[in-house]
Amino acid sequence: MIIREKYTENEQTESRKNSEQHLLKMLQKLMAMQNKTGIINSLLKMKNDKPLNTLAQLRKGEKGIIDSFTDVEISLKLLEMGCLPGEMIEVKNIAPFGDPIAITVGGYTLGLRKDEASTVIIKCI
Repeated sequence: MIIREKYTENEQTESRKNSEQHLLKMLQKLMAMQNKTGIINSLLKMKNDKPLNTLAQLRKGEKGIIDSFTDVEISLKLLEMGCLPGEMIEVKNIAPFGDPIAITVGGYTLGLRKDEASTVIIKCI
């Protein structure tokens, strides 16, 4: 019984280490992606393509394509929920005082606070 408890503790510790390593790898990939998208954003602005806005600036019914994120912690949460760069996003509803907003992305509806939505850089379509 004591041996099994220690083994279980070791399994849990190993699982935590694996989870932390996985999150660290995702953060590193995200930071590399943001460096690339930062350069792309600059080029798009210079090229005078459609302007880049934040998701929080869209009105009900407007659509955009996710370009990048400005906050690493919130972007990791959003990435896990399917808000990936290149995905089409649409504002479905906005609460009476403007917070939260309901968006559709990847075929499902997601509710976001205005401060979370302001970290998502989109290209208007």
